[in-house]
Amino acid sequence: AGHAPVRCTVQAGLMNPKYKVEIKIVAAV
Repeated sequence: AGHAPVRCTVQAGLMNPKYKVEIKIVAAV
């Protein structure tokens, strides 16, 4: 994955904490 999509996911994470957790897991992988 690229860095651009991460920014979008981060903004979505601010609205949905649940998404933020998933993003962290994906980033860890």
